Amino acid sequence: MAFINESLGENQRYLFPRDLFYKPYNPYKEPIELYRWTVDWDRDVFIISLGTIGPEQPEYFAMSWCKKVIKFAAYVHFEADENVSHASVRKAHATVTWKITSLTIPSALQAIREEVIQLLLEGLDAMGNSNSRREGVDTVKVIFT
Repeated sequence: MAFINESLGENQRYLFPRDLFYKPYNPYKEPIELYRWTVDWDRDVFIISLGTIGPEQPEYFAMSWCKKVIKFAAYVHFEADENVSHASVRKAHATVTWKITSLTIPSALQAIREEVIQLLLEGLDAMGNSNSRREGVDTVKVIFT
């Protein structure tokens, strides 16, 4: 099976322990509010948004794999026909570009870093835009800075 975007059910909230999955730069580790995720059930890997700290700032994400959490920050740029509004993204034929500005891979996964990056690329391609919507997205590009 490959990555898919799904709505989260209440019975899946246990997967996000507060000490690992919290809003970025929050000293109180305020829990995130999740409604959707990008998941590959066969490989036991998922990607979720942790949120952002403000306008013009990157969005923060976490990818869980092998019981380890990989965190990254990215700007997402949506480009479509100028007549298409962001609200109608599902009908648009758009290009989404992810600009990864930071990537933290736990030491236990450093030996398989390339495999981690490949999973991240596959997951972002399936995710489409930052709202886990692939509909209407023709192309997904990922750039590491």
